[in-house]
Amino acid sequence: MEKRKLKVLQLGKQYYPHIGGIEATMQQIAEGIQGEADSYVLASQARGAARAKVINGVPVYFAKSLGIIASLPISWDLVRYLRKHASEYDVIHLHMPFPLGDLACFLSGYKGKLVLYWHSDIVRQKKAMVFYKPLMNWTLRRADAIAIATQGNIDGSPYVKPFENKCVRIPFGLRKAWEKKSDLYWERMTKEKEAGCLEQENGQVRAENPKVKQNNRQAWTEEREVQPENRQKRAEEQEVQPEEWKERTDSPKQGGPSGQIEKKPQLPTLHLLFIGRLVYYKGCSILMDAMEKLKRELGEEIHQVELVIVGTGVLENEMKTQAARAGLDKIIRFLGRASDQELEKELERCDVLVFPSVANSEAFGLVQLEAMSYGKPVINTSLPTGVPWVSLNKETGLTVPPEDSEALCKAILWMKRNPRECARMGEQARQRVKTQFTQEKMLEQIMTLYRELCGQ
Repeated sequence: MEKRKLKVLQLGKQYYPHIGGIEATMQQIAEGIQGEADSYVLASQARGAARAKVINGVPVYFAKSLGIIASLPISWDLVRYLRKHASEYDVIHLHMPFPLGDLACFLSGYKGKLVLYWHSDIVRQKKAMVFYKPLMNWTLRRADAIAIATQGNIDGSPYVKPFENKCVRIPFGLRKAWEKKSDLYWERMTKEKEAGCLEQENGQVRAENPKVKQNNRQAWTEEREVQPENRQKRAEEQEVQPEEWKERTDSPKQGGPSGQIEKKPQLPTLHLLFIGRLVYYKGCSILMDAMEKLKRELGEEIHQVELVIVGTGVLENEMKTQAARAGLDKIIRFLGRASDQELEKELERCDVLVFPSVANSEAFGLVQLEAMSYGKPVINTSLPTGVPWVSLNKETGLTVPPEDSEALCKAILWMKRNPRECARMGEQARQRVKTQFTQEKMLEQIMTLYRELCGQ
């Protein structure tokens, strides 16, 4: 007898097309399980009238919202909708933290299976936690299971740790679309590398071929027969002493209409990439301080480093001002909000992802997976969350203490001065994503959890 499809509701603060880590995970699950289960989504929004919409085959209800205060949507409509429809679902999967979702579940009278996905702790809103904590503890006690990405997220959370017996470790998975893009990029890069090696080998063969040597001797003989005055001129053009070569490449040249010194532009040899909201817990100020230290350390060589910052936020103007004041405005490029196509391009161009988060609000860092899938090592921080478990220190990147700009500066320097090790870490990073963080693995674990809870 065929098993009945489970009816599952993903409940969260916002949903696609709003962009964010929690929203991306909700979408992955909602769309990924559709077919194996009957999948639905209930979400609030920043502001607007209620509307129902089918997105990629998943029915989504966006509850009416009057706006957002202290990161919390003002949406009584969400509470009303869940109270009316809760009994229709076998499983409600609440993505936390979302206090309005806790309240909606509490008032709904729901008797089915409640699963939580604990994305992160609430860290900064300490006053609000005084009022929210009793409701949050009710939700944690009521939950049948708590899905959480890593053991670090359990150990580092004073709220979840007492409920560890309910926790099921389900790491987040790389979005399928990004996996396909990174596979195409990696395949292209591998072919280019193989073609380069083959060309180098063929060049060596040609050099060792007797006919090639004979042709070279013939060319040398012809060179000797060049007229004396031309031979002298050619020698002067071609014969440059090491000291002169160094001067040509490293020293400023005289020139220009007024005889001013012109410096030969240096191309960046290390491309750094930061992706995220420009807010305090992302470590933006630490990154800017580290770049200033890097400039003092490298001097003129700072032009061999480029940092691209993707994202917007309350600290954007302050960061731009600091970059200009420190003379880094030509080294740091602010890209703002980027499309997937622009983000893909920057992931291809970069050598290292910088992920300097400083607070437990950063519980995992999905962008680490995206960069690692492209074969890029990560510089992250040793937060007591899942962040350092995603990219491992000295294996797939480097891990530094949070809020330590000096250590971050040294890590960037190490990546610049050790390009081969940097590339090796990138290869290992890609392999780690392929074995530990696939979307299929995440969805399989989630569906297994739903079925076990519902006795299937």
